[in-house]
Amino acid sequence: MALTASLSGCAPPGQAKAPTYASLGQPLNDAYVQLSVIERKLIEVNASGRTVRASAPEGYCFPTSGIMTGEASAFLLLQPCNGDSGKDVLSLSIAKHGLFGDEEPTEANFAAFRSFLESQEGVRQLGLDAGSGAVFLIETMFEDGVLYALAKDASGTELRFSGQIICRAFTELNGRMVVVSAIASKKGVREPALMREDLAKIVNRLVAENSNFGA
Repeated sequence: MALTASLSGCAPPGQAKAPTYASLGQPLNDAYVQLSVIERKLIEVNASGRTVRASAPEGYCFPTSGIMTGEASAFLLLQPCNGDSGKDVLSLSIAKHGLFGDEEPTEANFAAFRSFLESQEGVRQLGLDAGSGAVFLIETMFEDGVLYALAKDASGTELRFSGQIICRAFTELNGRMVVVSAIASKKGVREPALMREDLAKIVNRLVAENSNFGA
């Protein structure tokens, strides 16, 4: 499994790390995951023939500088529309494969993935700089086809605007792996459990808007 700090991307155990990404300011290679709709409040990703629709939650927007795409996945940054630095920073990573590659997202696969995230190696991968530093697991939770992981990254590698608490949600939408991440603001002090609850609301909205959305 690989979680990259700058992309907040993720792949199940055995998958290769994400390749170099291109921003919207650069020509996008045809081999890259494509973006079919790019709006301030809405992005639609064409991930190898499957479309994943992502609308921004209330108060958040997609800055064009935070939209990147690569051969294996797309990365979408969400920031408060009003520039409020006290809110969590959100991101989505959408891959062109399923959460478990060609396998179905069964309870057994989720259980194995959860065990990995709770291992020493898995916890390190949850941090902002995957595989390094002092990262501590707070909790994991599986609910309605989504695996949540809360961690504290005390390695000192946090971003300029970020605090130490990170919450990630792993799920599959329209057959494609989606990782939704929330990083606590350096200015905002929030209980980790509340971060997970708020992230769950965002994930539930994504699930609902993709449930009847054509591939």
